[in-house]
Amino acid sequence: MKFRWLNGETLGQTYNPNLNSIGAIRLACALAVIIGHAHPFAGYGDTFLMRLTNQQISGARVSVDVFFVLSGFLLTASWERSSLRAYFRNRILRIFPGLWICLLITGVVVPMLFGVSPGWQYVLQNAVLLGGTHNFIPGLFQENIFRGANSALWTLPWEVYCYISLPFLALGGTRKKQFALLIFFILWAAFCANIVATTDISDKRAITSPLRLFTFFYAGVLLHLFRDSIPCLRTLAIVMAGLLALGTAVGTVAFPHAGGIFYIIAPIAVSYLTLYCAATLPLTAVNARHDISYGLYIYGTYSIQVLIALGFSSQSLSYPAFVTLCLLVAVPISWLSWHLVEAPALKLKQITFAKSSRTGASKQGTSMN
Repeated sequence: MKFRWLNGETLGQTYNPNLNSIGAIRLACALAVIIGHAHPFAGYGDTFLMRLTNQQISGARVSVDVFFVLSGFLLTASWERSSLRAYFRNRILRIFPGLWICLLITGVVVPMLFGVSPGWQYVLQNAVLLGGTHNFIPGLFQENIFRGANSALWTLPWEVYCYISLPFLALGGTRKKQFALLIFFILWAAFCANIVATTDISDKRAITSPLRLFTFFYAGVLLHLFRDSIPCLRTLAIVMAGLLALGTAVGTVAFPHAGGIFYIIAPIAVSYLTLYCAATLPLTAVNARHDISYGLYIYGTYSIQVLIALGFSSQSLSYPAFVTLCLLVAVPISWLSWHLVEAPALKLKQITFAKSSRTGASKQGTSMN
């Protein structure tokens, strides 16, 4: 069904799979995760945005939501155009080589430099992901406010589970769009129910749950499946942004639940705004060929912890100076990760399998596929 009451191009017409701003958005989100984590980890307290919105919005948290929206959108295209074997091969090559090298550096090399025994449980459990993550290395970061080694990794198992769940849309047959829509609404309803059930504003279980991540992932899935029906309009983007602002304002003063009204609206509004920006922003050259966003994500929070352990924190540096130092450490490491590990691994995608018989596939030109 097309929204004929809204004139203009659809998302499918506006979005160019080979020339878009997804790389720029991913880079911004990866940087936002570092900037957001630096605040509480180094003793600067809650961010201004968290205080302003009564704990509803965290820049780092929303950035993760955007990552999952983009994954849902891009990987649906990948699944449609690939054989099942190629689809899973591509997922493995994108996630695991970079992760494994990261785990060896952060779980073995760095602890030894600090005079601590290697964290083999951290390395081995995180290397598989399907059993969840292990976030502690005995003896490392024991004097830090947060003692976890690399708390950003907690989302990776759930991203893998999202990858695994996607091919099951084939069970819907010719009605896979409707099947995906049903899945999204079930996830969204359950997520909203969890928010309402948390009557303590400090109870973050609903908004740090995998249910939230799956909801945003399947919002991205729907944006791809219905891309030829969804209008890509500035007016609609403004409406979505306005709904978020209004919901956040009401949630701040009259809705004492963690995540507030913002997160009830966000699966629709944030997801639409993400793809609208990807399709329309003139940032197509940013982070497009050399995508360091994944490296920033898996090394960024760990870099914060290392710097704190070395004596850099709110006690010795201003917040802008500390964030700058974090980025000076994390960005070069991420650049090396891309060029020495991730990009060479992705070249193995050239090994081809027979195409599947699925139709309606579209080409998506992105390094994350």
